[in-house]
Amino acid sequence: MHRFLKQMVNQTRGYSTDPEIDDALLVASRELFAHYNGPVSEYAPGRPIPREGYQLNTTINVALHPFKKSQDYAVSPTAPAVKLANGFIPFPKGYVRPTAFDVPGAEETARIVNDNQLAFRLKSPVNAPTAEYPIIAVVDKGYQLYPKDVAAVTFGYLALPPEPRYALKLDSQGEIIRDAEGEPTYDDANSVDHGWPEANENELIARALKILGVEGRDAAVQQFGQYQAEKGE
Repeated sequence: MHRFLKQMVNQTRGYSTDPEIDDALLVASRELFAHYNGPVSEYAPGRPIPREGYQLNTTINVALHPFKKSQDYAVSPTAPAVKLANGFIPFPKGYVRPTAFDVPGAEETARIVNDNQLAFRLKSPVNAPTAEYPIIAVVDKGYQLYPKDVAAVTFGYLALPPEPRYALKLDSQGEIIRDAEGEPTYDDANSVDHGWPEANENELIARALKILGVEGRDAAVQQFGQYQAEKGE
């Protein structure tokens, strides 16, 4: 995809660098993620649900699935679990939104409550949080699990797409290694893929081409399939 975008830019508006293409792909990827995750601007009063968003349909869930992560927390952790101290769950790197808080032995996943609900539940002699019916509150830099002495929890969340990086192989002097035709050699080991499913690549390309200022984007997107077939990608 990186080589295709660079080819399209070079054909229409002149030379482009690999970092420029990487930056355009990053912005396009984040835009596409925001689109599928659901913009807050579409929330209605009393109904915080966008027209499109995670868990609203299978197509969106499949598109965002590569960015669905989970982290285990425990009072007495063993790798790869992380230490759970007083029920505090810090936001992981790249964190965007939670998908589930699974507490072993609980009757249901821990539910997120607002400040008023939290105050009520903590004071209630009947509905106070328990290990069987835990709750979650948003706090500074993370989530607070109640009751605080819960022994373990699995935190499911959506993370931002990775930052794409197109790397080239370098020799011991830091010079680019070129193939027999004089072209730079791609370094797969040090490159980072955009992370999106193949079914969403055309959307990603269209957004990247717009960011790069390429005219005739619809025709260019149609060419991508042929480009992949020719290159065996």
